Amino acid sequence: MEQPKVTGFRRIARSIRLSSAGFRYAIAHEVAIREELIALVVLGAGTILGAMQNHRSYVRSLPAADLPKLPVPWLTSFLAGAVAVAGILLAAYLAVA
Repeated sequence: MEQPKVTGFRRIARSIRLSSAGFRYAIAHEVAIREELIALVVLGAGTILGAMQNHRSYVRSLPAADLPKLPVPWLTSFLAGAVAVAGILLAAYLAVA
């Protein structure tokens, strides 16, 4: 059996390049994969929002003595909300494009 001409990192980089070319083609020409990507993005955004709500409910159930002092108390909610909104916008973009 003949040894491959490209070995090591170059072989990995080549396979990634070829795989990404096929993935780009599938996204551009296959409706099913676009729908699956949209569903995964929406599911991820919904999971983030659900986890944020679950965390808020848990923190509200704690006594005030058990709550840590946060330097920026709104930062966690802002970041989680921003990621969820970005996911929803990405899903909208994928649906339209």
